[in-house]
Amino acid sequence: MKLLLAGVPALALSLLTPSTASALSQRGRQIDGSVVRVEFTQRNAMIAQTSDQRQLSFQWNNRTDFVRGASFTDAKTALKAGNLVRVTYHRPFFGPATVSRVVLVRSARCCSRC
Repeated sequence: MKLLLAGVPALALSLLTPSTASALSQRGRQIDGSVVRVEFTQRNAMIAQTSDQRQLSFQWNNRTDFVRGASFTDAKTALKAGNLVRVTYHRPFFGPATVSRVVLVRSARCCSRC
């Protein structure tokens, strides 16, 4: 009986302790595709997915990382028509998808061995 009474406050404390919740996955979703069109003034790009050639439009912001090889680069280097890129994005409950990273997989003018 004493063991049961000692466990009740511990159970109540654990139920009343707030826990953190997140609406976004930590890793995000990834899409591979080739760049079709880019509008740098509006920070908008469109890629054709390599899996089904469906076109997807996305926007980037100041916190988006652009990666080429093992180093960071700018949007104009990574987002050229024909480049193969890997886009990591998060889709919140409200608002547009947020792009966190764009990785240049292969340049359009690169050979097939890259």
